[in-house]
Amino acid sequence: MSDKILVDSDAFVGWIVATDAHHQRVTTAFEGIKKAHVQLVTTNLVIAETASLLSRRNSQPQAKAFLQFSQHLDTIYITKHLHQLTINLFLEQKRKNISFVDLANVVVAQEHGISEVLSFDKVYSKIFDLKIAT
Repeated sequence: MSDKILVDSDAFVGWIVATDAHHQRVTTAFEGIKKAHVQLVTTNLVIAETASLLSRRNSQPQAKAFLQFSQHLDTIYITKHLHQLTINLFLEQKRKNISFVDLANVVVAQEHGISEVLSFDKVYSKIFDLKIAT
């Protein structure tokens, strides 16, 4: 396990929403990470995306509770430089359905030396050689 793991929106949603298909798996992953004393980090884009998904798919109170919780997360903010790198990476992509937020996560991982992502999205491991923590 890495010393830092970047958490993606699908992991947060899976953890928070008890009826989510990934709930048990991500809950177990979070428990293992906590025991290993690994630092969890996320980005401000992931926080925004997670709150939006929770509000749209579940409830506004759940989204608000997540935003309160997110204030205690180690958050990497997307700077102008990171944003431009993400745009460049997005423009290089040939396949459809690629997420700008996922690509921002890739850029953040590369720029911050993070090799592991807590996510269920295989794009991280298949295309960008990041280890999936789940």
